[in-house]
Amino acid sequence: MKTVAPIIRHIWHESALALAGGAESGGAGFAALWESIALSQLGVKSRLFTPSPYMHEQVELPPSIVCIPTFLPQGATNDELYQYFSTPEFLGHIKSHLPPNHTIFISDYYATVGGMMELIKDKPKKKWIYRSHSAFSRVEKLFMPGRDISQIRQQADIAALHCADALIFSTEAEKKLTLQTYKDLSPNLEAKMHVVPLAVDRALFSPEERIRQRSRARQKYLPKIKEETIVISIVGRIDPEKNTLWGIQMFHKFLNIAKTAPVHLAVVGGTSRGGISYKQEIDAYLRSTPELLPNITFTDVVPPTEAYALTDVIFHPSCYETFGLSLLESAACGLPILVHDVPMIRETLDGGPLYFTLNQEQTVLAALTQSLDPTWRTRAGEQNAARSAQFTWEKNAQNILKVLEQV
Repeated sequence: MKTVAPIIRHIWHESALALAGGAESGGAGFAALWESIALSQLGVKSRLFTPSPYMHEQVELPPSIVCIPTFLPQGATNDELYQYFSTPEFLGHIKSHLPPNHTIFISDYYATVGGMMELIKDKPKKKWIYRSHSAFSRVEKLFMPGRDISQIRQQADIAALHCADALIFSTEAEKKLTLQTYKDLSPNLEAKMHVVPLAVDRALFSPEERIRQRSRARQKYLPKIKEETIVISIVGRIDPEKNTLWGIQMFHKFLNIAKTAPVHLAVVGGTSRGGISYKQEIDAYLRSTPELLPNITFTDVVPPTEAYALTDVIFHPSCYETFGLSLLESAACGLPILVHDVPMIRETLDGGPLYFTLNQEQTVLAALTQSLDPTWRTRAGEQNAARSAQFTWEKNAQNILKVLEQV
């Protein structure tokens, strides 16, 4: 096995989880962090450039990982951030912290393409790997056809697909959809595509740990909720992509079916950069439906283990996921899951969850009704926990290392 020089990892993500823990436990920042920790066990050193100053406080880092803060302009739009990554200010900061013998950059967001090309301009000595945590725009449009995607982002997508020396996806389904939607780019695109699933730390995320923390988490975040109440949680950042408002509306309709059953909706997560106006839509909906207010709680930021400890059922109405890391963590905790049926999630979780279709309202209401059955909740939780055991960070690191050695 050849020696891999220190890898440089640029993490764009600044979800509330990455900043303080819990709003989005599938955030790209933490996925990159866990991968780097696993790689350190194989002797790979990493430098993580991240806008999340608290990341290193969430997990104890080994000496082989150095966390270096980056700074993003306040109030910038996503497109403005894409451009910022290519500025002398940003690139100068990165270059000032580079070790002399680095060879590989891994970017965990496609929009770093401009900066990456500057940082690896002395190819072939330096290589760039793009680690996909967010679908390329043409794939995203399959699941959100009405979404307006800027020209800058579309160009960044194409540049990343062209310029990266390797592309790592988390599921075969995402890789396949990317090939189908970008087949016009290059006949050699598939040759540099790899699939390495993410994983879960079962010491942190387990049924036993969830049960141990349950009482404290409920008292902390849901102090007025009775013990027998079934807590259904939407875990993730508040964002159009996560379809939070639609999930709240479906729960509202479900209350008419549940009637006297003790149920409560917890919306666990902070509002994303692009979700501020979306949160205002949610607030407007709640003002128009005051009868819903006693049955819903917004917890804002919650550490991941506590997010799962306070809940009985995960309700995930997201339009799509490229892997579903927060869902895998939920599964490892032995939680039953209700989730939108997309191929990437089916590949990750298989037959454990109860799947529904966004444009078929009755399938959602039927899934929520099924969640009232304690026997089903127990059986589904056990099946999910068993499935999650297949995904280990050791296996993830070994497969990432194979890619590093090939480029």
